[in-house]
Amino acid sequence: MMSSEQAILDDLLIQHPPCSISRARKLWARLGGLSHFVLVKGKAAGAAGGKLLLTGLEIIRRVILAIPWLVVCISMAMFVGSWYFAGPAVTVSSFMDASGDKSGSLGQMTADALALELQRIDQLDTVKNPWGRAEEVHSLLVTTPQAYERVGTISVGGTQLPIGELLLALKGLLPHWYPQRVITGSIWRSSSGDGTPVRILVRLEENGRILKHWSSKEAPATDDAAMQRFVTTVAFEIMWSMGKGNGANSLENFQSYINGVEKFRRYKDMRGVEDFDDAERQFTAAIKHNPQYVKAHYYLGTLYGWRANYEDTDMQLAEYYEQKAREQYDMIQVNAAPEEQALGNFGLGLLAYRHYGREKRLSSGKHGARSPSDLKLREADQHFKEAMRLDPKLHFARTGHALVYKEMGCIRRAIREFERARREAEDKSSVAWIEKQITTLKDREQRAKQAMQKARAGESRWSRLLAVFSWSSARKGCV
Repeated sequence: MMSSEQAILDDLLIQHPPCSISRARKLWARLGGLSHFVLVKGKAAGAAGGKLLLTGLEIIRRVILAIPWLVVCISMAMFVGSWYFAGPAVTVSSFMDASGDKSGSLGQMTADALALELQRIDQLDTVKNPWGRAEEVHSLLVTTPQAYERVGTISVGGTQLPIGELLLALKGLLPHWYPQRVITGSIWRSSSGDGTPVRILVRLEENGRILKHWSSKEAPATDDAAMQRFVTTVAFEIMWSMGKGNGANSLENFQSYINGVEKFRRYKDMRGVEDFDDAERQFTAAIKHNPQYVKAHYYLGTLYGWRANYEDTDMQLAEYYEQKAREQYDMIQVNAAPEEQALGNFGLGLLAYRHYGREKRLSSGKHGARSPSDLKLREADQHFKEAMRLDPKLHFARTGHALVYKEMGCIRRAIREFERARREAEDKSSVAWIEKQITTLKDREQRAKQAMQKARAGESRWSRLLAVFSWSSARKGCV
């Protein structure tokens, strides 16, 4: 049996050291404090996160609910802004017709024909692009009757109110930065004689007041030719009353010029001799009554320039029309505005460039033929540079400058000039033509590089010489 002293000693030996007890208690205390912190702070963080989530959801809900009002406000701002800041514009309203059926009435047809005629004159009255097409930017915004009629009607107290006509009336009363004009009219009919004679009244209004009015003579409603003549005459008088036809000294002078431009564009596209003769006659008549009519001189010179370009096989006749074109261009250099002088220089440059190209084509493959003159190419470049100086945004002159670089073999410079001209061009046809030129030049440069790489790869001496010659010719005259 163990003595009491030995038992006490054994009991002391199996007890844990004091340091082990203190560490466990410290660890337990720390875990307790951490759990208390997590519980307290976590509860607060969870409450804050929940509030933040609810606040975010509320903001999203309010934004979704506010989208329709935001769209309405933006639409109203754009609508009012288009009224106030839009450029010169004219709105053609449907003519009042006693026939009743507005969708197919004579008043509707007359208004549509008048709107189309106004747009046609505006497209032709430009020097920005003398051979432009319909996609060219117009200086005058013409709104047809359907733009307001298709809005529909609203019912107020059992009465149907046309929203489009209300907007049109409000548009005339609000102030604008540019004058906003409205064309209204009416159809009067009488049942006497053959057919149904009608009389058309046309009014030009500006900001709610009548500026001018026109009246047609009575004619049968089935006489389409007489109706078209009246619409054309009124359209020219409306454009003249709105200040169009800058440079013309009379309405007849302006009309001759517009008719000449129309015939010129037809001749450019169709090459019809009758169109050339008609255009020459109209421009000559305009210049005869107004020798200072700069745009008429310019278009007549451009007409002669295209005729010289088409006379590819008859060098003598081509040079004859070149001289006639040069005379017209020289006459506009004194009293013309800078942009018109720029177009005149562009025309002179185009004459010289086409002359150079014509000599090059005629001398190609013919023994003893006259070689193309580099002086013509330099002359063309001088005129193109002068045109760019007078009007830096004239992309025609920059494309001419690029063509000179192309002819000299300066491929990179030509591409750079074409790219600058593409940024300045406004009509789609010019952009498409410029992009085609850029693609062709890049393919040409790529082929030259490939030929040089093959020559360096160790092909025959003759191939290396041809590659070096091709590469050097592609860069001759380039800095």
